[in-house]
Amino acid sequence: YIPFWLVFEAIPTKLPHYVMPAYPGMALLIGWLLTLPADQANAPLKRWQNWLWWSTAFGVVVVSIGLAAVCIGAPIYFA
Repeated sequence: YIPFWLVFEAIPTKLPHYVMPAYPGMALLIGWLLTLPADQANAPLKRWQNWLWWSTAFGVVVVSIGLAAVCIGAPIYFA
């Protein structure tokens, strides 16, 4: 999928739907790489897995706190 995607990204006169068939395959490959067990992953992949896990956890916490603040603050603001 990656050579297909690179070739179509290099074409100057492309429409967005030309590369759309490559996106599900790339998503599957990336998901497979990121879910490899730690003993099968090399060092750069382990760093990516660790970074993505912590950034996802941080995002979930920030979104949860933001939604809680809106749910608590909106009735007070609009009252």
